[in-house]
Amino acid sequence: MDTRPPQDSKRFPRFLLDGEVVEARDATATTTLLQYLRGPLGRCGTKEGCAEGDCGACTVVVGEARDGGMRYRAVNSCIRFVPTLDGKEVVTVESLRAPDGTLHPVQQAMVEAHASQCGFCTPGFVMSLFALYLDAAEPARAGVLDALAGNLCRCTGYRPIIDAGLRMRGYPEPDRWSRADAQSPARRNALLEIQRKETLQVKGFAAPRTLNELADAYAAQPESLILAGATDIGLWVTKQLRELPPIR
Repeated sequence: MDTRPPQDSKRFPRFLLDGEVVEARDATATTTLLQYLRGPLGRCGTKEGCAEGDCGACTVVVGEARDGGMRYRAVNSCIRFVPTLDGKEVVTVESLRAPDGTLHPVQQAMVEAHASQCGFCTPGFVMSLFALYLDAAEPARAGVLDALAGNLCRCTGYRPIIDAGLRMRGYPEPDRWSRADAQSPARRNALLEIQRKETLQVKGFAAPRTLNELADAYAAQPESLILAGATDIGLWVTKQLRELPPIR
């Protein structure tokens, strides 16, 4: 991790993590966020289960500045390439606990509902519920089930996990990562400060800012892959170990 101001902002993806700018100088076009979290950043709370976006053990939350506010979504970090996080915020399970050690309401609910068994999948469940916590003031059972649809519990312990999702709003609002904190102007402004106007250009990866730039780049390299969510292309890397053509 390098939090220094970028010397060449076109070459290195930047994202926010716990209020700090991470400049991923050592990430390649196909380095996954899971690899980067567990490797250079030493954040081992995020687990690798299937490496194909199916089990949810690798779930983190990604924030974007949208529509005058912030939008947060749970994503599978095992198939998300680091350059696609440029200009976004990343929240991991380590981010939730307060500096004094106080657990976030989602974590506290998991503890008090006895919702952790072997513990391997627990961080992913916590982060999926955390995304719901930021999105819904009073989540109903159906909302909790939808939020957890991408997470597998190998110990078949879903009932207490669902119970935790239903009770997590019953705790006092935390200072850190309340819904208000997530939508604070300061947080949004910090993210806007790292938004780039120029194209991000990592070897083998470019993120054009306009349709014209995309068309020009594709015309110059028609063998390029057009990347959207990486639910297929990510597996080409993690499962088939393929070398990819340039990504746009």
